[in-house]
Amino acid sequence: MALLKSARFRGDPLLEKVRAGITSSYLKFGQSGSHIEAVQYGLVDLGYSIPSGATGFFGSETSTAVVQFKQNQVPPLTPTDPVVGIGTMTALDAEWAMPYADRDEWLSWQTRRIPAFDFHRRRELARLPLTSYTFNPISAVIPVEFRSAMTAGLEALLDPAGSPDGAFTPPATWGASPLDLEHCHIVVDTPSPSPDWLNTRNKYIALRARSTALMNQADLSGHTRFGPAWTVVYKGLLTAPSVGSTQGYLDQYTDFLDDVLNTCATTDESVRLLWHTFESDNWRPVGMSDNDPRRAWWNEVVPTPSGVTHPPFGSNEGAVATNTFLLGDLQFVIDEFAMITALAPTYIEAAALVGLEEKHIFAAMQGLPYP
Repeated sequence: MALLKSARFRGDPLLEKVRAGITSSYLKFGQSGSHIEAVQYGLVDLGYSIPSGATGFFGSETSTAVVQFKQNQVPPLTPTDPVVGIGTMTALDAEWAMPYADRDEWLSWQTRRIPAFDFHRRRELARLPLTSYTFNPISAVIPVEFRSAMTAGLEALLDPAGSPDGAFTPPATWGASPLDLEHCHIVVDTPSPSPDWLNTRNKYIALRARSTALMNQADLSGHTRFGPAWTVVYKGLLTAPSVGSTQGYLDQYTDFLDDVLNTCATTDESVRLLWHTFESDNWRPVGMSDNDPRRAWWNEVVPTPSGVTHPPFGSNEGAVATNTFLLGDLQFVIDEFAMITALAPTYIEAAALVGLEEKHIFAAMQGLPYP
């Protein structure tokens, strides 16, 4: 059984032996290997100096860093020699236990470019158990069934201790933002649902057409599309109230979601939120493909709320289309205080409600400097 908790170290056979107190496996001067490199990165990321970097060789620089790490513990670890034994390994592992799943994720937190709207797993750990997710008053019109399913899904996917697969498993997402997780699909859990669902989907298609029309209307303001002034105009159009027989955009979206619930009640067919994570290639584990199982999750909204699991058909888009009936989307942004702002059909609508410009999102996705 693995004793180490941090995914930086957990499962490495040599480091597990060190943690188990097998003295013949202790790390010392002159040794080399990937396990040495992992320890070096652990020290460097905590601020300890190894000028040559994580080379995988245990030399004099690493010896000095190990001694300093031991001396800085409270109380100091003894003996304060340049050896990584059970005490040093236990203390170093504890520094990175949760929610620091791996170094790639930790590095992503240092370089993400939407600081106010990048709710990652470290922020989720700080939120628990003191606060709860809230919804922007603008988005509070979303039916409670969807709000409950969204918050349950986000809590499971952002779990600092692992993923819905269990404790210490690789994370389901590194964060909730346009870089990684910014939407969930609303689907019927069958590829051939009752005919009534066609009318429901048509309401969403009409909503998409409406958003396009409002974007074009915002363009008539003369402002550069997606710029700060244009975003203000577009938000005003999205939040404008109903006038006579013409529904406001928010009312039209709420009407679509209400229709989903009403149709479910008459057909008794399950409606789920289908989540896709690690959306941007620049903000996912190295080598992760679009069809990786870690990218696909779902939970039931109605008639019976459920926990988050993997869909049985995986993350392939063709398989999703073959096994479900897509009704629409919930696009969202989450600020640093765990407030959710949701709308549709794209993240541009949700971002406009909070004044987040599309150019900032584009730069962040590409790993470019924050404009």
